[in-house]
Amino acid sequence: MIDTPNSKTSVEVTVPVSESNLNCDGLILPIKPLLERLVADKNRQWEQKLEKNILIMFKQVGI
Repeated sequence: MIDTPNSKTSVEVTVPVSESNLNCDGLILPIKPLLERLVADKNRQWEQKLEKNILIMFKQVGI
């Protein structure tokens, strides 16, 4: 979303997590649930960081 002249940003991050395994010297452990939890925990933080960076770019180009 771009709203000029006040320059607002809104970012939605979607991260698909495929089946993933950790291979530790032949011991194979599924880690998809851990990766999904990481994405869920960090998602809003990532969105806010992107929104902030996009707003900085808007201001640099005068939007």
